[in-house]
Amino acid sequence: MISPYAKPGLIAHTPYEFASLLKFVETRYGLAPLTARDQDANDLLDSFDFEQVPQPPLILQPHPCLVVAVNAGGDAYTAADGTAYQADTRFTGGHTATTRATIADTTDQALYQSAREGDFS
Repeated sequence: MISPYAKPGLIAHTPYEFASLLKFVETRYGLAPLTARDQDANDLLDSFDFEQVPQPPLILQPHPCLVVAVNAGGDAYTAADGTAYQADTRFTGGHTATTRATIADTTDQALYQSAREGDFS
């Protein structure tokens, strides 16, 4: 659970489902259940302590993501924005298709003039 009121370090073994969120709100605020499903659901309250001092926010530092770009159906290509596209290799099945037609609204014609089609993996 991510909440300033989540019990620190708790590993809950209670099974929850979507209706558990509704059951939580109903139980916490004294509301009647809307359906039998939320009436029977577990209410999440074992994961919270509303009497504790709220926990400070946990600020996560961003991590760079690995970008893998493939020029589907084509050769290796470096786009105008500097993105390096790998050649279309290591796929099985399907087939490649190309065109020499001009593609509107792009400066990277070669990138949009090839494709891999069909059933492939």
